[in-house]
Amino acid sequence: MCLAEEQMNQEAADKRAAEIAKNLLQMGKNTLSDIAKATGLKLEEVEELASN
Repeated sequence: MCLAEEQMNQEAADKRAAEIAKNLLQMGKNTLSDIAKATGLKLEEVEELASN
């Protein structure tokens, strides 16, 4: 796989992780730390999603 394809795949995975994190935040049953662990996002990214 070429570098451009790998980058596109990573961007798609990051976008999906953010969507999952938003859904978990809306459910309100998980801590920000748990959401970060479950999605592979950094805690700071989850905190940013939670503040929007």
